[in-house]
Formats: sequence, structure tokens, C-alpha cells
Amino acid sequence: MDKLLEIGILYEFYGALLNKKQATVIEGFYLEDYSLNEIADNIGVSKQAVFETLQRSEKKLVEMEKALHLVEKYYSVEKKIKQCIEWIDKIETNEENRARLQSVRKMIEELQ
Repeated sequence: MDKLLEIGILYEFYGALLNKKQATVIEGFYLEDYSLNEIADNIGVSKQAVFETLQRSEKKLVEMEKALHLVEKYYSVEKKIKQCIEWIDKIETNEENRARLQSVRKMIEELQ
């Protein structure tokens, strides 16, 4: 997976667990496409400090995923939901069961 995408996804799940400075650096670099120099100027620290904060923040996000597996679980559940919807769509039933299946389908879709 592309590092930009990976860190973006990890940040969506775990960003609230970073401290304010780490979150600012991750957002600036990955979400707003600022350079290290621009981030350094914005928060009043050196480029090296931003680089080190970025490195620590990335590592922390990866470590959180290794410990909690929330992203992995999310994509696993999403895949299973899509499979259930496909199966529901393929079931041929009478009118009464079709209505029940539509209710089940709606509930499953709300999980996404």
C-alpha cells in the first residue's frame, strides 16, 4: 500500500490518540501536502524537529494498528457485508421472503 494512503487511513482511525503536535504535523504533511519547512514555519520549530515528530507519529500510528487491528477488522467486516449483500441479491424467493430479505439488506447496508 502507498505510504500516503496507509498513513491517511491509520490517521483516520487513530489520529485522535496522537498529541496535538503530532496530529498537526501528520495533517500538514499528509493531508494538506505541506513541506517540512512550511510545517516548521507554521508551528515555530525547526525542520529537523518536524521530521522527527513526523517519524515518531508514523511509527506510533503503525504500532497502534499492530496492537489493535482496527483497520484490518474494518476492512474484513466491510468485505463480509458486501458478500452478504451479494448473496441476498442472488436469493430467489417468494414475495413474503423478499420483503424480509430487503429488510435484512437495509440493516446490513446501514452497517457500512
